[in-house]
Amino acid sequence: MSGDVLPLNQQNALGLTLIELYAATGNPEYLDKASRLAHFFRNRLYRMPNGSYVWPYRADPTPLTGPVSIPAGPFAGSIARTGEDISHAAINADFIIQAYKHGIVFQREDIDALVRTVLENIFTPEGNVYSHIGGTGQLDDSYGLQVGRWLELGLYDKRVFDVIAAYYDKRPAPIVVQAYLAWVDLHWEGR
Repeated sequence: MSGDVLPLNQQNALGLTLIELYAATGNPEYLDKASRLAHFFRNRLYRMPNGSYVWPYRADPTPLTGPVSIPAGPFAGSIARTGEDISHAAINADFIIQAYKHGIVFQREDIDALVRTVLENIFTPEGNVYSHIGGTGQLDDSYGLQVGRWLELGLYDKRVFDVIAAYYDKRPAPIVVQAYLAWVDLHWEGR
């Protein structure tokens, strides 16, 4: 729909490109645009009672000052149900990680909140994967196999690597996920 705000994952896919263009060229125009997208996104994140982040597929354009802390209770359940699917959300998580690595808007606390999203919302205690980042949706492999796209968070917290590796021990991993698993594993072996 013309004039509507793009879904967050589409905005942040462009943001990933802008970060790389800035890294390659040093052009401050790319940094400014990536920073604006990062501010827009960060201001629309919901910090859930467990400290995780949840966001919808398409953000409300209304200005917010986020991350907005959601208290425990029925409203938290409503916000959790609006959480984006883990496949599209992986693009947004990657944007947060790359922006953080380049010193753009996001801080370590944001990475820690994403870690909680994986460990406390996406994964069940039994090692199954919800289809949506709020800990809702299906518990089958229709979206579950996309969880490997969150592996870069395993560089910041080994528990993310461990839970994702255990998930793929029981099912086939796409070649790109196998490469990510090897990369993150090497990171922890070197410590």
